[in-house]
Amino acid sequence: MVGAPASESLRLAIDYAMHLLQKMHEESLHEEPSTSTQPPLKRRKTSSRSSSSEPSPMYRDRFPTSSIPPPPLSNPIPRVSSTDLNFTPDDGTPDPFSKHMHQPRDCTLGAEPLIITHSIITWPALNQKPWSSPSYLLTQTINGRRLIPIEIGRSYVDPDWGQKITTFKTFLTDYMLSDPTSSTDGQKTGYLAQHNLFAQIPTLRSDISIPDYCHSHPHHHTPAARLPSTKNTANHPSTSP
Repeated sequence: MVGAPASESLRLAIDYAMHLLQKMHEESLHEEPSTSTQPPLKRRKTSSRSSSSEPSPMYRDRFPTSSIPPPPLSNPIPRVSSTDLNFTPDDGTPDPFSKHMHQPRDCTLGAEPLIITHSIITWPALNQKPWSSPSYLLTQTINGRRLIPIEIGRSYVDPDWGQKITTFKTFLTDYMLSDPTSSTDGQKTGYLAQHNLFAQIPTLRSDISIPDYCHSHPHHHTPAARLPSTKNTANHPSTSP
């Protein structure tokens, strides 16, 4: 089930059922090995030219990594460490973040964009509960049995773009564990649809914490700024993709 429940009581019932299934799965991990029919997680074969002497990548508990050269920036956004922003002066003056938000350099523009570094380095998702580990993600999704909505294709405008519901394990195997540097033999791009992942897999919610910066109120309306949207906005930051 991936759609939104019809009522809050139904959502709670579904969450509880999934909690019980997750608990049963975790307990089964501590039992003696049995003749399980669940196949091991494998990576999609991407090239027949791979060296046979190379260790098989399907047993490495990490995602493939690749990088592309960053594009040239004409107007780079300033970067500052969260440690420097959280500094509280002894003389009673505003801390650097409050000063940035409420005492902008250009009052006609308001607070300018800012990249805050090192603000999430304590997240469990980056440490003891690593989202970079396929095996950890499988343990939090009933060994990958949870259903998720995915979108297939490079862009919405592509003629073969589509959507489907699949298991988390299938999504990892088919779209996440392929080596991006090897030939994909026509393999399409697949990614999680715009979906509230934490509503779908609530066990992952405790792996992150929203920084206090996200709850701050921006500077008052400035002449050069656009008028705010009239749509209803949430009282807390969105965690949807």
